[in-house]
Amino acid sequence: MVVTFRKYEISDEIIKELSDREKKIIEHIKKEGKISRSECVELLDVSSATAYRDLKSLEEQGIVKRKGKSRNIVYELK
Repeated sequence: MVVTFRKYEISDEIIKELSDREKKIIEHIKKEGKISRSECVELLDVSSATAYRDLKSLEEQGIVKRKGKSRNIVYELK
């Protein structure tokens, strides 16, 4: 089975491997179109470093892409 987020497809196998926090991040991006690190901190009630690690993990897995520079970085589904 494949779950489609707008035009993005993420397989069940990948979803099963994600943490609950990573799933929440994906759901937020699906709803809002993007997420910043500060939004991630608020959404998950975690530190900035933890939010960064979760976003970086999703980026390394090829699920999200980073856009922008410095304080204007946001993450979108790839």
